[in-house]
Amino acid sequence: MKTNLKTILQSFALLFASTILFSLIFALLYYLNIINGNTFHILNWIFGAIAYVASGFILGYNINKKALIYAFVVTIFLGIIGFLIIESINVLSMLKLFSKLLCYLLGCIIAVSKKP
Repeated sequence: MKTNLKTILQSFALLFASTILFSLIFALLYYLNIINGNTFHILNWIFGAIAYVASGFILGYNINKKALIYAFVVTIFLGIIGFLIIESINVLSMLKLFSKLLCYLLGCIIAVSKKP
């Protein structure tokens, strides 16, 4: 159980660190007028989804038994946090949140299927 908690924390650390890093990079590019507002939002969503896939992959690869159950629990936890901090409750925001959560599960499924 202790190693599973360590793996979950590593997954969270990767997710939050990469999300903050990508957001800061794209915010700087937007501030310097290298990219416009629409490109900024699209790149944040794409690289956020990539961060969720990578984080799910870390979770799925490092947990030996019942990795998908852990992934569902973490996804529910992330979904609750995401719903609480969402800027506005509309269809597009909810779609972005659910697509990232599905990317997390997809990363975990890929990792579980690639295990030896």
